[in-house]
Amino acid sequence: GPPSPQSKEGRNMHRHVISAHKARVDVSIRQSAHAKYSRIKPPADSIVSGVVPVIIEVPRGQRNKLEFDKETGTLQLDRVLHSSCFYPGDYGFVPQTLCNDGDPIDVLVLSKFPLMAGCVAECRLVGVMDMEDEKGGDAKLIAVVHNEPRSSSVRDIQHVPQHVKAEIQQFFELYKKLESKGDDKKWVKILSWGNREEALQQLKDSINLHAKKMSEELVVAAIDEEIKKPPVVGSVYDLTKEMMKTPPGEAICTAYIEVQKGDANKYEWDHSTGYLTLDRVLHSSVFYPGDYGFIPQTLCGDGDPLDVLILSSFPLAPGSLSDVRVVGALNMSDEKGEDQKLLTVVVSDPRWDEVQDLSDVEEHLKREIAQFFETYKELENVPGSCPPTPLLGSELAVRPKKKAKFAEVTGWMDRKAALALLRKTEKAFQASPDGIGTFPKLLRLHIGDKTPWLVNVIVKAPKNTAIKHDVCGTTGLMKITKVLHSAVEYPGDYGSLPQTLGEDGKSIECLILSVFPLPLGCVVEVRPIALLDMEDQNGPNSKVIGVPHTEPRLGEYLDLDNIPDHVKLEVSEFFNTYRNLEGKESWARVTGWRDRAAAHGRIDECRKRFFAFGMRMEDMEEKIFTQEERIKRLE
Repeated sequence: GPPSPQSKEGRNMHRHVISAHKARVDVSIRQSAHAKYSRIKPPADSIVSGVVPVIIEVPRGQRNKLEFDKETGTLQLDRVLHSSCFYPGDYGFVPQTLCNDGDPIDVLVLSKFPLMAGCVAECRLVGVMDMEDEKGGDAKLIAVVHNEPRSSSVRDIQHVPQHVKAEIQQFFELYKKLESKGDDKKWVKILSWGNREEALQQLKDSINLHAKKMSEELVVAAIDEEIKKPPVVGSVYDLTKEMMKTPPGEAICTAYIEVQKGDANKYEWDHSTGYLTLDRVLHSSVFYPGDYGFIPQTLCGDGDPLDVLILSSFPLAPGSLSDVRVVGALNMSDEKGEDQKLLTVVVSDPRWDEVQDLSDVEEHLKREIAQFFETYKELENVPGSCPPTPLLGSELAVRPKKKAKFAEVTGWMDRKAALALLRKTEKAFQASPDGIGTFPKLLRLHIGDKTPWLVNVIVKAPKNTAIKHDVCGTTGLMKITKVLHSAVEYPGDYGSLPQTLGEDGKSIECLILSVFPLPLGCVVEVRPIALLDMEDQNGPNSKVIGVPHTEPRLGEYLDLDNIPDHVKLEVSEFFNTYRNLEGKESWARVTGWRDRAAAHGRIDECRKRFFAFGMRMEDMEEKIFTQEERIKRLE
């Protein structure tokens, strides 16, 4: 087991960490997460309007039960559903509410397009499903996305189709059936369905219960400095190139991703809370032709940062950072005035190396992009808000009026003009950084109290994807570090173990043999079962092989012998080939497999190295960064 907090090693280990639900974290991170989470709450009129913010934990169609941990600001894998069913809607909760079971009130959102795990969506309550389980009463509010026109007619529970209600009821009656073990019985009983008024009453009760609990805790919190004075929420807009580790290059900058390529959900970063928030669902049957976001530390005439459309081979994860190369820009105008979109490609993807200027972009792709922006707002005009189309030959036909919402593409800019636009918006940016308090949520997470038997792993490349991320050391945001050069995908969820230090100065990595892909950036409790011995151009580079501890389908995976031979061949083939096209200086070779005991030994070795050297290095880097920021402010 881990050393006790009273021992010398234990005191060093616990110097920077405190207890949290599953992953222990640095005190400043808990403050940051608290400051961020506490800024989201139901509006005062929510108990009348029924419109509330919902933090999404599990997207529709998923079987990984994720839970939001407000101590760390991360999504953590609670369990994988034991039955062959999936969530029939987006599942989450209303923040700043409290039920009798000690948790916020749950919400099932009937969305048309699955929402992203971790986002905040403004939802409209339409009913409630009253149920109970082995722990007691457990009502589920039923809602729709408020600004989704396809759900505008759904106002009460009778507007929800009978089959949809039957499907929801069947899911909750079924999803715990296989979780019972011995005397620990799990069950769910559906009591009744309630209308909108009953849902509003449930909401009101949960808001009042939360307010009562908070007032009782204020006396305790008043004497706790770390809670009494939480840090301000930082701004993605303020991220500097130094913070984002942007590589040098005239045409290279870092973009913050808000919308994934192929998505119809328009997310926007909310500077007041630090969350990605669902702005709207596209009203037309079109999807983003590229990954969409903005360039930090830029300012346009509309008061927002410079928008960017990224041409990528594989969709990028919302909420992550990516180094991009500017190749052009799109000139537009809409109901608010002039608008430009920077056109870029992913720097780390060799498939776009030949695209250096606008002339290198295929003509059809440019036409597709222009068509998207000219049509994506067409159906957002409320009937009656647009002036009637004038009759041909009439006086009005000579000067037609603009629609209430519209977008027109007026032309393209080449690389040189686009770079001039970028520099202009950078100069216009006048805000000074106030600290990135919101974002260090993935820094200094604890490895876990049951190491090496169970360890926390941060997912940096979900299964069946080809993009690897890393935690940016100064912001805590995920940043793309590599797009695989070969036609291969990660055979499992790939991540790293916090509070470990390998020979290369980085956290040791883990391949998670999951059944269902885990989302980027989530924290999962993993059971190490083997060690994959490897070497590359930098020396030994072994990988821990593990399985999600709460995945019942892998409950028999306890050691190397339990891994099927074909899975081992598949994993070995991936690591033997995934660097083949990166150049002669980059290579990797699998040298063998070892059992669980070897994996435990590797984790313990790298954990001791971290507390001997790694933590001191982190402290020194943090002090240097703080001093540099102070000097900049003085200048």
